[in-house]
Amino acid sequence: MRITYNWQSFQASRHVDDRLARLRLVLRAARQTSRYLPLLERAGLETQYAIRSVASIEDALSRLPAIDPDELRNAPMAFWNRRGPAAPKCEFLYPFHPRPRTAVIMPHASGPGFAKSSGLRIMGLNWRKKLAGSGVAAIAAPIDVLREMSAAIKNGELTLGPLTNAVIAFTGVNQGDLTGQDRELLWDVFQVPVFEQYLGFDGRLVAWECEAHEGLHIRSSEAVMEESDGAGSELLMTSLTNLTYPALRLSTGLYGALASGPCECGKNTEKLYRLWPAGAAVYEELAVA
Repeated sequence: MRITYNWQSFQASRHVDDRLARLRLVLRAARQTSRYLPLLERAGLETQYAIRSVASIEDALSRLPAIDPDELRNAPMAFWNRRGPAAPKCEFLYPFHPRPRTAVIMPHASGPGFAKSSGLRIMGLNWRKKLAGSGVAAIAAPIDVLREMSAAIKNGELTLGPLTNAVIAFTGVNQGDLTGQDRELLWDVFQVPVFEQYLGFDGRLVAWECEAHEGLHIRSSEAVMEESDGAGSELLMTSLTNLTYPALRLSTGLYGALASGPCECGKNTEKLYRLWPAGAAVYEELAVA
């Protein structure tokens, strides 16, 4: 008997299965925490059998309440899974190819950080000394660091050779938001395109801005993004990778919409469109630097 498979449908189905399997691992990790255990009990997800029986990601998450990120910041031990594995280093994603010589600055890394690779300079608290004379063509750093860097350059406190490629701004629950004013400042100082990369609570990349500057491509293997109450409502994030400090339906403080469809960059993935400022009633287009 000959069986014909639709390869594209098979791949999509496999992707859904992989994401559900990852969520089940996160739910099992959450059972080991004092904060999530009572929530899982009320949701009927307190046993291994109940977690294995979850039919879909939507089914599982719909049973759980949103979590204020301040809870995680102020009482991290309540979210700690002592059996959680050490997270591997993350691979840095450059928004287009080829990647030039790039400085990645993470002075207060809350997660595993980025793995070293050719042409990538990883810098920490002493980034000012290392950055001067580094000859990098692009810089990636949390938005608060980029604001500090811009002020230092404007005030003559920091001398940096001209960039030729890009500035990547890390944003997120820990890093803060990238505003239209930030984009104008970074363009004024560096004169190169600005790209946003949204990080999860564990420091892993969740969504990123491509060269088309039309929203942020969501890395669906890393996280689930939800609209809490329809388009224009607050976005909630669930990590599919953090087994040490599980983050289920974490409030992001961002208000916007999720949409799928082809992008000018050639990718066809779900994208995140954000409201500026958070909670505003109108959308602000992502500016093209």
